[in-house]
Amino acid sequence: MTTTPPRWRCGCCLDHHNDYTSIVVNKFKMCTTCVKVMFERAIKHEIDYPATMMSTELHPKHFDHIISAEFVERYVQREKEYKCPTNSRAYCKHLTTGGGDDCVRKVCGKFVGPLRQEEKEIVLVVASCGDCSKLTCLKCGVALNSIEESPSHGCEKHIEEARQAEKEELERAFAGLKLGKDWQPCPNEPCNRPIQLGEACNHVICSYCKTSFCFVCGTQQSADSDHWYRGGCPRYNFPGESNAGYDGEGDVAGGGGWGGAELSLPATPVIRSRAASAGGWGDENRYAGGRRAPRRPHSPTPSMLQAEGMMQGIFD
Repeated sequence: MTTTPPRWRCGCCLDHHNDYTSIVVNKFKMCTTCVKVMFERAIKHEIDYPATMMSTELHPKHFDHIISAEFVERYVQREKEYKCPTNSRAYCKHLTTGGGDDCVRKVCGKFVGPLRQEEKEIVLVVASCGDCSKLTCLKCGVALNSIEESPSHGCEKHIEEARQAEKEELERAFAGLKLGKDWQPCPNEPCNRPIQLGEACNHVICSYCKTSFCFVCGTQQSADSDHWYRGGCPRYNFPGESNAGYDGEGDVAGGGGWGGAELSLPATPVIRSRAASAGGWGDENRYAGGRRAPRRPHSPTPSMLQAEGMMQGIFD
């Protein structure tokens, strides 16, 4: 007697399947394609790390029946980079040339380890790049041509130059933008990433380090603190604006009330990192009239990612 495979639906891409390949996470069924895309997104984009489903953190080593050992190793190496504080990461700055007909020289960019600027001058800390095998000083991050060059290349000078270059780059990137309205750095010092709020309330959570803070003043604040009452910062919109919404006060836009000490709308943070395009910082209509209502964050479906070519050759 032939058994008919069960018909089931992936809760991520919503495609129907007639087989036994479903992967269940907290009673949530997923297809193998969705699981693979989730891990590939995590390895390509730090904002999507770690891969999670229904608040459960997933790791590719637990899915070795569909994911290769080579990919698991790549994921583990990327984890080391992600777990290192942003301002303590050292990357290979040597110029490399592509193989074959590709003669274009470009910066290697491989993560080589954490900076160790706290080490005393007598300590020599050098790392070899896993891709190009060239050397990098882990005190200042400068590229070295030989181990003999390390003691005399002047770490303090390079550290100061790197800090100045980073400051100038930040000033160029945010020229004409207002702190606390157009952008705000994460107050967690090891992270300190610039963040833009697309819409929703002013209580935000850094998508990278999960620090909870106020987008207006940049101080660490929880969603249920008294910071959002009059005397602090408005939960919605900005201080001094007619539609600024504070906890415990009436709805400025319609007089319907904010619900006393509780908001009638949930304070769902929506984080926007800097847009990759040259067009700037994303949603130009994020400050439209009225209060900025929360919306549920979402991720592209696997079918959308496939259309972008992200699935080609990933797990071969």
